[in-house]
Amino acid sequence: MTRLLSLTLLLFLIPLTSFGATTLVPTGCQAGCPCTLCDFYLLAHNIITILFELMAIIAVLSFLYGGILIMTSGGSEGKVKQGKDAITSAVIGALIAGLAWLFFSAALNSLTFGIKTVTLDGFFKPLACNTGGGESCNTTFKPKPPPAALPSSNPGEPSADAIQNENAARAALGGIPVNNPPCPAGVSFQQYRSTHGGQGCTTVAGLSAQTLATLKDIHSRTAFTISGGTEAGHASHGTDHPSTIDVTSGNYAGLFRELRAKGYNESNFGRGYTCEDSAGHRIACSSGSIHHAHLEL
Repeated sequence: MTRLLSLTLLLFLIPLTSFGATTLVPTGCQAGCPCTLCDFYLLAHNIITILFELMAIIAVLSFLYGGILIMTSGGSEGKVKQGKDAITSAVIGALIAGLAWLFFSAALNSLTFGIKTVTLDGFFKPLACNTGGGESCNTTFKPKPPPAALPSSNPGEPSADAIQNENAARAALGGIPVNNPPCPAGVSFQQYRSTHGGQGCTTVAGLSAQTLATLKDIHSRTAFTISGGTEAGHASHGTDHPSTIDVTSGNYAGLFRELRAKGYNESNFGRGYTCEDSAGHRIACSSGSIHHAHLEL
């Protein structure tokens, strides 16, 4: 009986040395880290450990209660029996609780985290989520790197390689059609249209040489017509936007495919291509009513 009491007390006194150190919610979640499956198992482990610590306190109190009853029995067989029953119940409860805790702890460790060998020391250590499953309760997400800048001039400022002569710029297009004659200097396309019976004007002078070369390369595989360039009157065009143009095409699907191959994707009036209706409003490029495509290369 003495050996059984000693072993049971030892079983409970080991975890009691760290009682109160176990927190219910995993520390990774408390720190703001997104909870993972690993944290779910750690939460279960914490619940089991806390319950066991409470059972340990109850068992120790039962031992003390039984011992006090026996020591103060004064020869009373009733009190001695009552004390022995309390100690016996504490031992049985302690063994059941201890075995249950060992079983669940071993199951959580081995099934979830792939631990091959189980040691007594391992049972009393908090699980570390970074020991298995490829997950970590303390994961810190690295900031997403910014997308690589597309080869082009900075919008909002003239390009160092801009071709300022209209004839030279049109020659650099290599045969890409432009829908209208160039606008006179200082005249917006709206003013030109109002004085030329609705006839528009389109200027390509001021586009960067790199933009013109990109357009020429794309046009070699899919046809399109330039319908808007650096002429005044646009909200997002001009010589300070040397990589921005409007185009029309009979094969927008092919045009967008070639643009994506060069790293330009559908956007909202940013780097890439934006589709507009006849009123200049942005529409989905999957729409069948595209009036023109706004390109920022």
